[in-house]
Formats: sequence, C-alpha cells, structure tokens
Amino acid sequence: MPGTVKTRLIAGIGRDRATALYERLVLHTVRRVTESRLCPVELWCAPDTGHDLFRTCMLDFGTDLHVQVGDNLGERMLHALSASIVRENPVVLLGCDCPSLTPIDIRNAFRILHGGHDAVIGPALDGGYYLLGLHEAAEALFRGIPWGTDAVCEETCQRLSGLGRTIYQLGARRDLDTLEDYRAIRQSGEHDWLFEEASQGRMETGLWRSG
Repeated sequence: MPGTVKTRLIAGIGRDRATALYERLVLHTVRRVTESRLCPVELWCAPDTGHDLFRTCMLDFGTDLHVQVGDNLGERMLHALSASIVRENPVVLLGCDCPSLTPIDIRNAFRILHGGHDAVIGPALDGGYYLLGLHEAAEALFRGIPWGTDAVCEETCQRLSGLGRTIYQLGARRDLDTLEDYRAIRQSGEHDWLFEEASQGRMETGLWRSG
C-alpha cells in the first residue's frame, strides 16, 4: 500500500505519512458510516481484501469486504454500485477522503433518497464529490467523466439532469487529496486526530481516534 495511496501528498509529506493519513481516513469513514446504523456497510478494496487495514474494518466494524473491479475509477464505482443495488436500494457511495463527513450527512442522504429524489450528491470543494446516492446504476454517470478534475461534480449533475433524474445537493466539503488540502485542514485545527504522530510513521489502530 505505501506509495500507491494519496500519491499527490507524497512529495510534500513523504510516503509513510501519506499512507498513515489514508489509513486514518478509511477508518474514520467506516466508523462514521457504521455509527449511522442505517444500512449494511461494504468496503470495496484494491488490489484485494487481504491488507490488515481492510481486515480491521471487517473485524472491528462488521464491514463486508469486496474486491474492486475495473480499469479506472468510473468502472470501479459503476461495478460496486451495480453489485450493491442488487442487495440494497438505495445505495450511497462514499469516498474515504473527507475528514469532516458525519453520520448526519449519511442519514440526510438516505432521507433525501427515501423522500423521493432520484439522486443525492455531496460536492467537494475541488470540484469532485465525496458522496453519491442513487436508486439505480446508470453507466452515463461513470463513463467518460474527467476524473481528477474540477469538472467531475458539475458533469455528473448535468448527466443526471439529462437522464431526467431529480438531484439534491448536500453542503460542499473539503476532501484531503492535495498538499493545499493538507495545509488547509491542518491549519483549521478541526481534525487534529489526522495529524498525530504514530510509531514508525504508520497508524496503529489502537492509537487512532477520530474527532
């Protein structure tokens, strides 16, 4: 895993610290989702489910583990959504990059979907999104999207509108993807648990706590 996650942070903070941040964000997200107590929680993993981080999510939080399938982000998200909708409906997709995510955000997403909207989206400040909730998988929402750019959320909303879907937008939040995000979140002082030092630069589960 080191060197393959949070790659845009490595040049500024180093490989091990970037990995530690990723691990803390994953555990934070899984904890927040399970705290909402709204639905079964699935974690879609790459390249497989064998990493200790993923096993911790399964053992400590009861998360179901699945292997990501697809050659790019859009294909992997579409496959996860299509597979999950067979088991549960609606489905809310979450990234593991948003430290300010709360159980209330997740409850609101499901409330909005059950209340009649076709889609709910949580815009990220960088132009992507941190949450996407749907009743059905539509390939148009995941094929040909300019992933990693500031046009992702806008393009997704335009495609939803083009499909005749009703959309509800949650409040915008900051993902932690770049050094700019890292500095802004650290300076805010709101998520100090992300930046606490852990032994050998890596996060130990017993040392971790989220705010």
